[in-house]
Amino acid sequence: MDDRVELRTYQFTNTDEALPYAVFVSSKVTKDKKAPLVLALHGFGGNHGTFMRTGCVDEAEKNGYILIGAMGYSPSAPFGGTMGGPGRRGGPP
Repeated sequence: MDDRVELRTYQFTNTDEALPYAVFVSSKVTKDKKAPLVLALHGFGGNHGTFMRTGCVDEAEKNGYILIGAMGYSPSAPFGGTMGGPGRRGGPP
C-alpha cells in the first residue's frame, strides 16, 4: 500500500465489528469545490488495500480524486455471504 494512503475503520452495525477501509485525498481537493470520488471494490481474495498501490494513488493525485478502498465483510465472500449457489461448492444443494 502506498504511504500516502490513510487507514481507517467503520463500525459494521450488523455484527458490531470495526472493519477497515483505506482513503487517499489528492492535495488538489478543496472544501469549496466538488471532487470526483473513486470507490475501489476488491475482488475475491482482495482487501481494502488492493487498489491503493502507487500507480492508482499517483493517478488520483494527478487528477484531483478522492480514492476509497472498501473492505467487504470478508475477503472470500461479500458481507458474510458464500460464493456458492445451487449446484456450486459451498452453496445449497
